[in-house]
Amino acid sequence: MDATGTDQAVLVSLSKGAQRALLLAADHPERVLVAAFIGPFFPASPFGAALADHGPSKAAPRVLHPAPNRGWLKFNGAHWRADYPDFVEGWMR
Repeated sequence: MDATGTDQAVLVSLSKGAQRALLLAADHPERVLVAAFIGPFFPASPFGAALADHGPSKAAPRVLHPAPNRGWLKFNGAHWRADYPDFVEGWMR
C-alpha cells in the first residue's frame, strides 16, 4: 500500500492470504476499511501448526499424533498420505 500511495483499502483474501490480511488489519487498523476472508486457511487452531505451510526456508513440523480425519479435519498432510482416496472423496463431496 505504501508503494502505491494507498492510504486505505478494502482487503479481500483467499485461503492462506487471510493470514496476511488479518495481520495487516491488526497492525494497521486505520488503513484497513474492511477485511473479507474467503475460505480462510491459517494456523489459528490446535491443528494449525500441523497444517501450516512453512515455506521452503523452514522445516515442516513433525506430527507426533495422527491428525483427526473427520469432516474438514481431513484437510491435513497426515490423512492425505494415509488415505488419499478418502481425502479426495471427502473434499469433492
